[in-house]
Amino acid sequence: MARYRAPDADSGPGIDPALCPTWAEKAGCKLGEWIAEHPDHGGAGGVRVLKDRKTVLVYWKGSVPAGLRSLAARLPVQVTFERAAYSRAELTAAVLAVMDHNPDVSAAGSEPDYSGISVVLSSKAKADAFAHVKATSSVPVALRWIGDPTPLRNTADMAGDSSCS
Repeated sequence: MARYRAPDADSGPGIDPALCPTWAEKAGCKLGEWIAEHPDHGGAGGVRVLKDRKTVLVYWKGSVPAGLRSLAARLPVQVTFERAAYSRAELTAAVLAVMDHNPDVSAAGSEPDYSGISVVLSSKAKADAFAHVKATSSVPVALRWIGDPTPLRNTADMAGDSSCS
């Protein structure tokens, strides 16, 4: 007699298991929610689930709050706390300053490990544009690439599109 095996809670007919969140990704969401719900903690960096979809890192500048450590200890995956050189707030301020003072920067954001910021320079930027960006920043700056933003969709096609309301 064949044994019946109940389907996993995260999968079912027609569901690609690779598209379902892993325990690490679920834990990352819980940790991120805790950080968002406690904005008074100035050392907040962020949560990162690595490409293996199993490793959870939390970047934090200074002492990690007991409540966040307690939550991490209760999760079904190991959470590693990494020292961040800068908090999310510090890097956000640096990104905004770089964007405001450097017209050749077409995009900017935090480095994944909260060690500085990265920028994308316009294809029309002068040869010394990156040196100028570095000189105007209070945090380390990395050059990601040179390129121009492009629309995700043709705006002419969107005129008659009512699928997003």
